[in-house]
Amino acid sequence: MPRIEKSAKNREPVARDRRITAAVAYTGIGLIYTYLKRGRDPFILLHLNQAFGIVVLWVAMAVLGQWEEFSLWTGYASLVLDILALAGMVCAFRGWREPIPFLGKIRILKPQEE
Repeated sequence: MPRIEKSAKNREPVARDRRITAAVAYTGIGLIYTYLKRGRDPFILLHLNQAFGIVVLWVAMAVLGQWEEFSLWTGYASLVLDILALAGMVCAFRGWREPIPFLGKIRILKPQEE
């Protein structure tokens, strides 16, 4: 039986396996695993959308970083993205539905139809 804890931000319980699945999305390659497991779960979908936005920006920073003129700024931007990913992962582990700054309102992926 999955362990259920109450969230500090909203008092709805979030099962442990759902929290871990949502947090794995922020690891980059775990985005694929979470995408396949998302189903119709709005909690996982929230964190999956945020992680997808972070990964897209990471790729953009990697491409822009190839030019010497942008390398310093892309380094700073990548550091900010790392911090946002860590914040999203912590929120997912705790079961919070709080959007991360700048990317929290992104809705790229929709719930799966069954």
